[in-house]
Amino acid sequence: MHSWQKNRIAPFDLMRALAVFLMIEGHTVHVFLDSALRNPENSYFSLWVFVRGFTAPLFMFTAGVVYVYLLLGKNRNYRIRKGFKRGLGLLALGYLLRFPSFDIYRLFHATESQLKTFSSVDALHIIGLGLIFLNLLFLSAEKIKINYGILLLFFSIISVGLSFIINDSMGITELPLFLGAYFTKSSGTIFTLFPWTGYILLGGSAGYLLRRKVFSPKEFVYILSATFLIFVIGLIFTNSVENSVVKSLIVFLVRSSVVIGLLAALFLIFRETGKLPESISAAGRNSLLIYVVHLVILYGSPISLGFYQVIPERFSLISTLFAVLAMELLMIKLALYRERKNINLLGIKSFYGKIVKYKSELEL
Repeated sequence: MHSWQKNRIAPFDLMRALAVFLMIEGHTVHVFLDSALRNPENSYFSLWVFVRGFTAPLFMFTAGVVYVYLLLGKNRNYRIRKGFKRGLGLLALGYLLRFPSFDIYRLFHATESQLKTFSSVDALHIIGLGLIFLNLLFLSAEKIKINYGILLLFFSIISVGLSFIINDSMGITELPLFLGAYFTKSSGTIFTLFPWTGYILLGGSAGYLLRRKVFSPKEFVYILSATFLIFVIGLIFTNSVENSVVKSLIVFLVRSSVVIGLLAALFLIFRETGKLPESISAAGRNSLLIYVVHLVILYGSPISLGFYQVIPERFSLISTLFAVLAMELLMIKLALYRERKNINLLGIKSFYGKIVKYKSELEL
């Protein structure tokens, strides 16, 4: 048995696997589905858009849960060092995937469009910064002697509040492109720093509770019932509230209730040590590898074009569903291959080294 397979917590792997499968499905449909079928008036398409909105919150919430749960276990100093290294690595990888050319020096001669693409912020950037924030808040909590879980919950609320203040501030547009991209979507940013780090910090507070307290099945049922009630009430008010700030807050509450409720349901069913099918657990353990590889296949990279650039026309619904199935199976096979061979396919140095190697081969 490999070292990463020891003492696994089934609900965590299931949460990550579900996020991975939803992510692959969402991106594949986005790339392949015919635009004529993307009709907001169509109830099935609207449902797909609604469900897709939970993918990123699930990813980020789970990242926070797992990291804090492990941080509060053994070897805290090692976890803190690893967390800073992992956070910086995710930031570097996020920018590398959006790099406009083979050569780093060409960045200084990139067009405005290329610079906007390179500077835009995606999930990897947010999760990387989120891990760094979790570390900094942990060190601060120890320094000032305050409850770490409460501090995380407080800053998750602050993160949501800042999204209403900062995103509406005219001064943000005057910031340098690479900094402003973290606060507004004007440069093509998909996930702004606020409120998206709020899901990571909220997940961290959940991880704190799970590490500090052993919940009984009855308590998990109470949590599940409460989150379901919040979800239903939130949906009702979303359709009736017109104020954009209030609506955004309700959306955050609805999405948070779903991911918290899902976590409670999985712990209720599996507790900590339920055995999962190897394909599902492998997908959960290799979420970063799958994230990077499927993005390269679908959207391209500094050394290649993706399906998004090369397919001449989009597909029918049935063909798109077959594409989704094929991509899901391919990523599962990749995760299983990585575990069985026990190799690191995503070290930052080796990843950039492969790019340089492929570049020289293409230039021969």
